[in-house]
Amino acid sequence: MFYKVRTSAIVRRLIVYIFDKRYRDQTATENELSIKISNQIKQHGYYLCSIDELLSQSDYSSILLSAEEKIKELITKRDLHNQKRGAGKNYVDRFSEFGDIADIHDPLIKLCVDGIFRSIAECYFQSLVRITNLDYWLNVFVPENKTPFASQKWHRDYEDCRVLKTFFYINDVTDQNGPFFYVSESQLEGKHSDKFPTQPPLGIVVDDDRLEK
Repeated sequence: MFYKVRTSAIVRRLIVYIFDKRYRDQTATENELSIKISNQIKQHGYYLCSIDELLSQSDYSSILLSAEEKIKELITKRDLHNQKRGAGKNYVDRFSEFGDIADIHDPLIKLCVDGIFRSIAECYFQSLVRITNLDYWLNVFVPENKTPFASQKWHRDYEDCRVLKTFFYINDVTDQNGPFFYVSESQLEGKHSDKFPTQPPLGIVVDDDRLEK
């Protein structure tokens, strides 16, 4: 019941109204890059770029160093962690599942809380925003003969309504090592937004043959 009350249309609209008003009342923080990216997202549902378009070399180096340290720690604890977790998404490990990610000195958190990523999100929504999830992921090699399942397939998450996600690749990603797939204009109010709708509190996972049609 709490879920239904918390996410009801009336409550959601009230929260959005308050965030929108506070954004309009504050000093504008939009810049040329944020405007360009938010316009692209509104049109196509995504924006793809190299990281040097968004970050200085200093910021990038800081994030890379932090990520490498967390990945080393994650790998060290991974076997024990997976034994406790059992079945599930065995193709991805998240730092937050066994460690505390909420370190205000973490360079990635700094950029999200008061940096370029926040600027882009606020420009896109024309509203104040809040972070609901921030993490370091380690995607694990999966043999080609294994059938993709769960979020390895194209899917909509249950919260895909008024949301913006950012994937920051630490390593280069190609067609051979698990790229992220996105259907252009499948965002809210996009041309394909009515395809495969979610049924909260559940999302939807779509098989490749259905998606191709």
